[in-house]
Amino acid sequence: MAVLAADFAIRAFTAGDWSLVRWLARRIVRLIGLRARPTLAAPKKFAALLGTVFCTLIGLGIALQFTYLTTALVAALLVCALLEGLAGFCVGCYVYTYAILPFKKQ
Repeated sequence: MAVLAADFAIRAFTAGDWSLVRWLARRIVRLIGLRARPTLAAPKKFAALLGTVFCTLIGLGIALQFTYLTTALVAALLVCALLEGLAGFCVGCYVYTYAILPFKKQ
C-alpha cells in the first residue's frame, strides 16, 4: 500500500514524471499500439489525491487491524480502479466535476 500511495502522491502533487504506474501504462499503450486520449489534468490529479488518501487509510487499517474498514476501503478502491480500467469511468473525476469545480468557479 505504501508504494501505491506514493505513486498516487507523485501523480497528485507533481507532473507525474516519476510515477512507475504512469511509466508502465505508457509503455503498454505504446506496445499495444493504442493512440493517446488526452484528458484534463485537474480532475485526474484530484482522483490521484483520492487514491493517495484511500491507500494511506488502507495501510493504516492494515497496521491497526481494522479488518472491516480496511476491506470496505479496498473494495471501494478496487471498484474505482475497475471502472476506470474497463469502462473509462473515472469516479474521482466525476467527484471533482460535481463537488469541487462549482466552488472553484466562484
